[in-house]
Amino acid sequence: MDARQAAVSYILGYSGIHGSLRHLRDRYPDADRRLLHLMQGLDSAAALVRDGRIVAAAAEERFTGEKGTGDFPVQAIEYCLRTAGITAADLDVVAHSFHYTLDPDIAELDEDAAGQFASLYRPERQRELWRTLVGPMPRRDFVAVPHHVAHAHSALDLSGFDSAVVIVSDGMGETESMTVLRADTDGLRPILTVPASHSLGVLYSLVTHHLGFLPAMDEYKVMGLASFGDPDRFGDVFTDLVRLAPEGGYVIPLLTGEVDRRSQDLHEGALARLVDLFGPARQPGEELTQRHKDIAAGLQRRLEDLVLRTAEWARSTTGEARLCLAGGVALNCTANGRIVDSGLYDDVFVQPAAGDDGAALGAALAVSSRDGNPRVRMTMPYWGNAYRDETLREVAASTEGFVVEEFTDDRALAARVAGELADGKILAWFQGGMEFGPRALGNRSILADPRSSETRDLVNLRIKKREDFRPFAPAAKAESAAKFFEIKPGAEDQYAHMVVLTRTRPEHVAGLGAVTHVDGTTRVQTVRREHNVRFWELLDALEERIGVPVVLNTSFNVQGQPIVRTPQEAVATVRDARLDGLVLGRTYLRPVGVEAAR
Repeated sequence: MDARQAAVSYILGYSGIHGSLRHLRDRYPDADRRLLHLMQGLDSAAALVRDGRIVAAAAEERFTGEKGTGDFPVQAIEYCLRTAGITAADLDVVAHSFHYTLDPDIAELDEDAAGQFASLYRPERQRELWRTLVGPMPRRDFVAVPHHVAHAHSALDLSGFDSAVVIVSDGMGETESMTVLRADTDGLRPILTVPASHSLGVLYSLVTHHLGFLPAMDEYKVMGLASFGDPDRFGDVFTDLVRLAPEGGYVIPLLTGEVDRRSQDLHEGALARLVDLFGPARQPGEELTQRHKDIAAGLQRRLEDLVLRTAEWARSTTGEARLCLAGGVALNCTANGRIVDSGLYDDVFVQPAAGDDGAALGAALAVSSRDGNPRVRMTMPYWGNAYRDETLREVAASTEGFVVEEFTDDRALAARVAGELADGKILAWFQGGMEFGPRALGNRSILADPRSSETRDLVNLRIKKREDFRPFAPAAKAESAAKFFEIKPGAEDQYAHMVVLTRTRPEHVAGLGAVTHVDGTTRVQTVRREHNVRFWELLDALEERIGVPVVLNTSFNVQGQPIVRTPQEAVATVRDARLDGLVLGRTYLRPVGVEAAR
């Protein structure tokens, strides 16, 4: 470490609970494997902060290829350290995004709980893993940050707000499933909590399982499916399942009847009750019927109503005009759109890595905030592996089976790519730093013409190999977005991270069929030139070519695969998906002798 590094403070945060999935597999070898995802500690990640600024952040899944892995994020940690040019010995603080404790009386009465705490959750276990898998301990401290505190800081500290309401909602923290906090220059203060035994996130995951999807992974599919259903059909059932409590809270009696350890871990009793209420559970791969769609619609509306009610209560209780959202429920862009459209708050900020990967970032920021670092509004989360154009050019030149075109400036590249998209080509786009979080925001994307619904169907079924009901999102020039989408002028940046739903303006629905959902909604990403020059230039070139500064933008991966990290993975995925081409930096690669997926 040189003298310059000695003058700064490096804080590394990480998330995940190593071995938690294997623990459940060993404990319940006969259980439905999908139920094992109803657990704590998935989506491990690492983030490095230096003097309050983010240096690097990445999810471990991008290195291992295992989606949603909760294993100790060794490779993500190594990436963060390498990016900063430091070693583990140079870290001042390491922060983990969980802080479990065990009541001695419970430990004495419940041997199972005591054993699980000892093997998975105790803070000392994290130190042991660090020493074994990473090495040197940090110079100042190794701390455990309460899970919802980490989530709260992941949003608040990147919002630029001096004061705000922060709502954290997920499956569960240590003992909570929702926490509402009031934030000011003195920090965060909880004003409402809902215990884990009444988790709205867990209920949503259980219904996800009932509908034949993977809980803690496929909730976004249920959100998309809901648009095809009638929310009134099962509306009364969901109203009874989630009952209102005073002061913005709620209770879910369905989740409180689990008495033995297996039922608490797997929620088999609650799932049986869902069968009584809604009929037989759908198995993976079975046909989706109208009943399934109506269940999804009723669940989604109930979640939206409850989230909006909590936001209303927090606004009236605190008087705060700005809102931050974090936790897995904050990835429900439809609910976020309801809050934004309500006009309750002057500004709403949703941290784009709102799930547990983002808790790694929040753990680091929670520690960094103690040093008085100012809250600065983030722009784009391009904090993952980055590659220079020269490196990408070398990869392109050494790749067999492609015709390679090189461009000397972004405008020429954009014009060429826009022409290909206008001609119906479906292309992969690989640029700069990898996005942190689940959304492709213009650096690891698959792109297509936004105009025809036939393009949506092709990308869904033949390239992404996923369900045909799932929508695609558009990216649009920020300065033009309000013309095509129902965005208030001046509020464009609330849509920069593809986490807030809006609607395509009626006069443009027919012309944006590939990126408008069946109910007229869309999850647009607004793009500013100063945030991503090359992507903005492409949108500008598309406006010249097809009349709209919009592109279909979906994540650069296929089913079951994390978003690509390296250019080598990009090439392999293009071959596997039989895409029409790949843009690596300023090079355009067209496959030779391979028929595209049409």
